[in-house]
Amino acid sequence: MDIEYIICNILVTILSLLTFYFSYLNFFWSLLKTSAANRFGYEMDNIMGKMLSIPHFSKLEGIMMLLSSIGCVISWSTDSVTQFYAIILLSFALMYFMICLVYFILVDDGVPIAITLITFISGIIFWKYISFFDADLYGQNLFDIGKVFGVLVLLAGLKMVHGAGKMKEEIKYFQEVVKFCKENEVFVWEAGKDAPNGFQNK
Repeated sequence: MDIEYIICNILVTILSLLTFYFSYLNFFWSLLKTSAANRFGYEMDNIMGKMLSIPHFSKLEGIMMLLSSIGCVISWSTDSVTQFYAIILLSFALMYFMICLVYFILVDDGVPIAITLITFISGIIFWKYISFFDADLYGQNLFDIGKVFGVLVLLAGLKMVHGAGKMKEEIKYFQEVVKFCKENEVFVWEAGKDAPNGFQNK
């Protein structure tokens, strides 16, 4: 392995810490029984998921992050077929945060974080493509899969914009909830609630 390959995959390993964490959080937030986890789960399932009309959306996000995590793990392989699958699986993380970006724009929160992660993941995928990917052998297949992924992101974005149009009051309410949580870092959010204890909608 040359130094470029090692550096690239060290960055992928750093990314894996994020993808494994979000996979774990999306799958198990209801079992963690913490205020932060309850807030996260409520937002994913009842705000973001409702925009997409997908029940228990956090579990779908968990699957996407798990697939990305697998892609991170296999990225260390020098096998050309494995690199092809690694790029595909890493693309699920890119899809995830692109969908999150649309959501963050709609709720006016977290946009810089999403843009930063999209840029980082895109950079890793591009680096792998130009340096370690056999484009002659797998380029067309990757392009075809990329078109499918792009259409899915576009459809998800359009669906969220349409869904958000019907959720203006709910979005405004949740924005106030987020503001309250930021102002009260030790907030208590009980399971099954739509806001932390002590929150009063203005």
